Amino acid sequence: MTSETRNGRALLKPLALVGMLALLLLLLGQPTAAVEAPPAFLTKWGSFGSGDGQFDLPSGVAVDGSGNVYVADDSNHRIQKFDSAGGFLTAWGSRCDLPSGSTCIDPDGDGPLALGDGQFANPVGVAVDSSGNVYVAEFHNDRVQKFDSAGGFLTKWGSSGFGDGQFLEPAAVAVDSSGNVYVAELGNPRIQKFDGSGGFLTKWGSDGSGDGQFLGVLGVAVDSSGNVYVGDTFNSRIQKFDGSGSFLTKWGSFGSGDGQFDNAHGVAVDSAGNVYVADSSNHRIQKFDGSGGFLTKWGSFGSGDGQFNHPSDVAFDGSGNVYVAEALNFRIQKFGPAVVDSDNDGVLDASDNCPDTPGLPERQGCPVGDANTVVLHVVDQAKSGACPGGAGSCKSPIDGAEVRVFDRNDADFQTAYGTKNPSGSIYDQVFENDIGRVGACTTDTSGQCTAGEETTGDYLVIVKYFYTETGKTVYTGKPKSPEDFVDGLASKDFQVIKVLKKKGGVQFSGGSKTVVSGSYLEVVYPDFAIWEDVAAGYVYPFIFTSDSDWTVDVCAYVPTGYAIVGVYGENGGLLSDSSCTQTFVSGETKVVAYDVVDIGSPEPVLGAVLSVSHEGEVTRVDVEVPGERTYVEGPAAEEPVAQPAQLPDTGAGDTGGGTPVWPAVAALAGVSVMLLGGAVIWRRRRT
Repeated sequence: MTSETRNGRALLKPLALVGMLALLLLLLGQPTAAVEAPPAFLTKWGSFGSGDGQFDLPSGVAVDGSGNVYVADDSNHRIQKFDSAGGFLTAWGSRCDLPSGSTCIDPDGDGPLALGDGQFANPVGVAVDSSGNVYVAEFHNDRVQKFDSAGGFLTKWGSSGFGDGQFLEPAAVAVDSSGNVYVAELGNPRIQKFDGSGGFLTKWGSDGSGDGQFLGVLGVAVDSSGNVYVGDTFNSRIQKFDGSGSFLTKWGSFGSGDGQFDNAHGVAVDSAGNVYVADSSNHRIQKFDGSGGFLTKWGSFGSGDGQFNHPSDVAFDGSGNVYVAEALNFRIQKFGPAVVDSDNDGVLDASDNCPDTPGLPERQGCPVGDANTVVLHVVDQAKSGACPGGAGSCKSPIDGAEVRVFDRNDADFQTAYGTKNPSGSIYDQVFENDIGRVGACTTDTSGQCTAGEETTGDYLVIVKYFYTETGKTVYTGKPKSPEDFVDGLASKDFQVIKVLKKKGGVQFSGGSKTVVSGSYLEVVYPDFAIWEDVAAGYVYPFIFTSDSDWTVDVCAYVPTGYAIVGVYGENGGLLSDSSCTQTFVSGETKVVAYDVVDIGSPEPVLGAVLSVSHEGEVTRVDVEVPGERTYVEGPAAEEPVAQPAQLPDTGAGDTGGGTPVWPAVAALAGVSVMLLGGAVIWRRRRT
């Protein structure tokens, strides 16, 4: 081949990129239905030039296992490396024309590196193996060079010629999972296969249009099974071979229709075996399955986001993002998962909990939803400064709490737990097993989130809150029914109570909230108590918040074998050494906390009678807080400093000898009393 012919053949690459532009402009604008939606534009970087992050004919692109992007910067005679967002990391290479010796240097004099090592003459193909080694195909130096991920020279092979291990215009390179290297040649239309050090293994291909023949090769890729895909550029097709070069199948013809090509350049295969082709003179990317079935396409001529000017190569990362090198827009574009909205409700399927049912954006694309609010109540008996201004109690929204909604009528749900109403003591299992889940959300900085659902139902809503400082996980939940939905929305408030104990230690519980009307009094208290340490006992706080004046009398009782050793306020001050106390709430928050110890008994339970009065009207609220011990029963705790007092006879609800009945909810004398249930578990099984 003469120098003139060789130079003319070398120009085929850029000429092929522009040769069919006029025809393309006539044929574009005739869309057909795709099997799947195209990916979404994410970002781009690059412009014409020779500075860091600039390009002159970016011809090849590859991505390593860490998401770093390598670009063969053809006419700048270098490789550039970027992070996945396009941030420049490093570059290596300069021009060296080996046949003439022009501008070639000896990197280390008479050392192991020879003339031109680490330099390039039009690097057009780049690939990365599983160890992060980088392979570069040099179009005009007829060789392949291998580098480490920082550009350190490792080895090279090839020279100009037609023999095994020789090249004539190597234009693309790929590496399989075993580290074997495949090189596509434009000037000698064939594929050569080498080991990772350049040892020749096999070859296939010849000039022509038959199966296994090529008319110019500008793309090669290998899938996870070792199948090889070749961009048979001027035959306007893709051919597929096994790892030894045996022909398997082919697809494509000249044109601009789906599955047709005008200069098929770079080829890539994703982890699912889908094949991406840079259809250069059609200014688009086409995606196929591994047998050539058309899946989707994207792109048109231009310089806007998602448009192309002769895309030359394509690559993908482990997250499924696609990177496209554009020769004549001098840039890299990055695309992410497909943008799909199957039900046309304005919520993309990727974040739509009801992708096939139109809904509202504020309900995750669903027609109905659960509006959840999660609040942390802190009682600082230890005076640690956990509350602003040194206050003894405070509350704040919980950011980042996980909320899951379960269908209590789901057959698998009922089989797993033996009932549609599982005990709060196993809410941890229900949440983590995830059986029958129909919705989920995570609270924001306001402590709120909405979980969308297809329809109303008998659901169980469970909140999981992880407290990083102690490693404790709190689960609290509430059931709901279709009657709880108003205009498609069911609102639930969840309480988490954190007590910084006077004696040291931190205690968590899920909370219930009772609201007494007649002005407004909110009462928050534990809904389930897990006793983890016999010596630590348990603190039962009652947190009262009002917008006006209330007088609150609280009397509590515990079963035989437990003892109330003190009643404390929000700052840890002793309010009473008996089971009854009184507090006044006036546009503020007050706490009455019962410190209870175990002196040998069955599972713990605390009952309380709250007698609250406002402007002469008295309301009684009866409360029961069940519990469970997770420690092994052992020696009794020390004798309490105060024995529980006899619970007073309050009249209503008594049976005979003054023993009160303990309903969970009371609605008395026209006064509204609302009790919402939940549970807390951070549990170890009893042994």
